[in-house]
Amino acid sequence: MFVIAATNRPDILDPAILRPGRIDRPLYVPLPDDLGKVQILEALCRKSPIDSSVNFQALVARPEAANLTGADLSHLLT
Repeated sequence: MFVIAATNRPDILDPAILRPGRIDRPLYVPLPDDLGKVQILEALCRKSPIDSSVNFQALVARPEAANLTGADLSHLLT
């Protein structure tokens, strides 16, 4: 059996869960870079009517978008 867990707060994990034989192989997935953010937004908007004047590059270049995850980007569209 494989157990896969995910968190956005690894700093508050109980050390007991990281003991050998439990969840002992952490995998860090970094935040997307600007190109990745643009690709995420394009994928999320693929089936939505978006005005041609929307510039995803300019949107992700804003300082407010510096630490956004893919989930954060999807919330921009709701």
